[in-house]
Amino acid sequence: APTLLLAIGWSAVNKHTINYFGVTTTTGFNLSNHSGAFMELAPAQYSKIADIYLRYRAWQIPRMGSQTMTIWYAENEIKRKTGLSTAELSKQLTRMSLEMFAEHPILYLESVARAWVRFWGFGFYHFIGFFKDSTSSMVYALLLVFGSLQLAINATFLIIAAYSIARWLMGRVSFDFELGVIAIVLAAS
Repeated sequence: APTLLLAIGWSAVNKHTINYFGVTTTTGFNLSNHSGAFMELAPAQYSKIADIYLRYRAWQIPRMGSQTMTIWYAENEIKRKTGLSTAELSKQLTRMSLEMFAEHPILYLESVARAWVRFWGFGFYHFIGFFKDSTSSMVYALLLVFGSLQLAINATFLIIAAYSIARWLMGRVSFDFELGVIAIVLAAS
């Protein structure tokens, strides 16, 4: 109840101040991290947004290896050319993305799977390669060491989680606090 009260209260503040009922005005921006992977398939009514986005995506992929966060580079131009506010653009991106997910569920699931793998750090060595030439060798070495450590911790957690879930599914243990925490972390990921 306290969580719902805070979420609804904050949403009401947003509605009153910027005419957007929701906890965050960036929902559409975040959804574009998935729909952006197949933005060329956007419905025709979103062509102005999609055309601008695709130009920025062409620049972002070689730079970072993914279209993720492209919308933040394209945002100002999209707002300028459409006349939308940040909240209005987020609403348009939300509608567009949800329509695209419904129309292309396999492409959406592929994007989610790639994001999940990146979340756990399994694309780390590919990603860090984009920084090798733009930073000092000392900074790069530190990134490599700490990134490798984080990847090892993540992999260890996933192994423990898989083992714990398997034991629970086979009826060897009951659902306890440990499995609750594992479920929360996996659901959040």
